Amino acid sequence: MEERRSVGDQALEQVLAELRRAGREGGRALFVIGPPGAGKSALLSAARRSARWRQLRLRTALVDCRALPAGASAWQRLGRAGTAHLRLGQVAGSTAGDWANLLPLVGDVVSALIGTVRTVRRSPGRTPRSRDPSGAALAGARALLSQGAGHARLLLLDSLDEAAAADLAASAFFVRQLRGTRTLLLAAARGRGGRTAGAVEDLVLESERLGLGRRLVLGAPEDGARAGGPAPVAAAGARPAHSAALASRAPAPADQALLARAAALGATFSAAALAEAAGVPELEVEDRLALLARSGLLRFLGTEGEAEAGTSVYGWVDAPAAPAPG
Repeated sequence: MEERRSVGDQALEQVLAELRRAGREGGRALFVIGPPGAGKSALLSAARRSARWRQLRLRTALVDCRALPAGASAWQRLGRAGTAHLRLGQVAGSTAGDWANLLPLVGDVVSALIGTVRTVRRSPGRTPRSRDPSGAALAGARALLSQGAGHARLLLLDSLDEAAAADLAASAFFVRQLRGTRTLLLAAARGRGGRTAGAVEDLVLESERLGLGRRLVLGAPEDGARAGGPAPVAAAGARPAHSAALASRAPAPADQALLARAAALGATFSAAALAEAAGVPELEVEDRLALLARSGLLRFLGTEGEAEAGTSVYGWVDAPAAPAPG
């Protein structure tokens, strides 16, 4: 039993260390990866409880992608929950906001009630509704970047491997702009050997490539059972070798058409400008450009614009180096 607690504490301390680092050095992403039953959801819940009691002014929001109804956006919900304290201050004044900070449980209840009220009554600062899942997810991510980005925050996404495509793209958009925040994005996904699959693995690799994310690998429960102990925990940041297949393959025809549009925009271009020129949703363009950059065809230069309308900027790898936009 003591051994089980020590393994759980080890994983929890890695999460809390990343949270402290995000507060000091800028936003970070930590991806908890493991097979079913390895304790991923339990770790997220424990991290949220422990972090809130250690930092009374910490803002937290948790969404389980697996539990969302059809058509709902995880990032729209994160945006509402993560900025609820700002709306609370507008509606009830600073005193109510202070009470929400001191009493996390009460704060959660009040935030939920305010979110319910906002579904029937619009107010300033509310994350806008959108019938377009891509637009809703992007709006939620931008709300978190534009409202209270300087506050210490812990955003938790459980079952990321079951997230909708729009939410995975919004996750990638948010990760690329984490450096200007004090947010730790803590996400859990199923996987084995430290790897996930598909778009989730692409997201993790992109965060690692930018130096903004790392992995915390939980071992298989059967490994611990055979040894008579709990599931092992790998060090945060442990990552498998990335295959060179992506870098060597030719772009798909749709990506070739997108690159042709980009070439017409010049040596550098923003995702927003390219989306307008190509007639493609901006979040889809953000996602595709990130993959093209990781394949070595483009270079990510930074972001431009205000947070509520921020967009990624890319350049050609053979173009002269230019300073990253502010």
